Amino acid sequence: MHILNHQDYFLLSTQDHPGGEASLELNNSTDAIASIYSMEDVAKRIIAMSSDPYFIVDPNRGNPVIVLHSDRVLCEKIICFLRLSENEVRELSERYKFHPLVRISINAFLDEDLFGFDEYHFDVVTNGLVRGYSAGMNNYCSRLNKAVSGLRKVSSIEGGDLSRNFVRGAQQNLKSLKELFNNLLAIRSKILAVRVDLLYRDAFGVEELGSEKIYQQVRSDRENFIAEIRKIYCDGLMGYAWKLEYGRGRGYHYHTVFFFDGALHQQDIKIGMQLGNIWSKQTESRGTFHNCNAYKEQYLICGVGMLTHSTPDLSERFDAMANYLTKSDFHGRLRLPGRQRSFQTSFCKKKKGTRGRPRLNSNAT
Repeated sequence: MHILNHQDYFLLSTQDHPGGEASLELNNSTDAIASIYSMEDVAKRIIAMSSDPYFIVDPNRGNPVIVLHSDRVLCEKIICFLRLSENEVRELSERYKFHPLVRISINAFLDEDLFGFDEYHFDVVTNGLVRGYSAGMNNYCSRLNKAVSGLRKVSSIEGGDLSRNFVRGAQQNLKSLKELFNNLLAIRSKILAVRVDLLYRDAFGVEELGSEKIYQQVRSDRENFIAEIRKIYCDGLMGYAWKLEYGRGRGYHYHTVFFFDGALHQQDIKIGMQLGNIWSKQTESRGTFHNCNAYKEQYLICGVGMLTHSTPDLSERFDAMANYLTKSDFHGRLRLPGRQRSFQTSFCKKKKGTRGRPRLNSNAT
């Protein structure tokens, strides 16, 4: 069964589809990443409050429950975050450079030994309520309040400037991808956008993320793959972008988008399959893939396929795709050996005489 989502929260299933395409299933391990990323918004909301958002133990709901007196949704996000184990949080912190507000949140809760919420045998009820026994809950709630109070103080002092510096790189990545597309649409009236996720069958790099050898293999696989694509589609490929990411339980993987001259190429699903098969061949069958264009109808906002100046909501469609490729860097960045990059855009120079009606102006995004 194929599950398509705008988030990068998938795992390879044990069965592959014909042609080497991977079936993707929800990856519970990346729920950890989602919970950690959500703490950026939590910290911002806590800073904005006029007073500390104290948790209380309310005994008047049957079994006692922990509640956040002013914001039930905020409470639920914090509780989901605290269900992670301390080892899990520390491991992910070694592998990602998180947004400053996320790092401040992690340290505040680590200082009070609050992770591993499930070890306390509490039950999470709907709407952010936590049910348990009052003896253990009072102590936990007291430490929770101390952590939130400390988070609020540190975040309000240190969070602002650090946050602005952190997101600057992500903003530049997003800008470069939009500029690439605008430049392409300025010289061709139709652009075929094909998005393919490139993965490894055996969660390559899970145990040795910091290994130079593992990273160099992943880098070499990508370089060989793109070189082959540029050779095969020398007349029609106009540009591309790739983003390297890492998921717990599935290792390194790439998100890619390729832009083709729409006057020369129209069959985006077929091309997506071809790109995936090339990846599988270049990696000697260690790699598999997900052809995103084959499931365009499952996207709420579809930014792939044939895109023209007359495409309805063109800017919104492209932004949805561009944000997908760059969004993770706004919350956390993969730590790579040396100063290696995890994102790149590229414009492919065309041979003279390439078909396709030229465009003089563009206001696509």
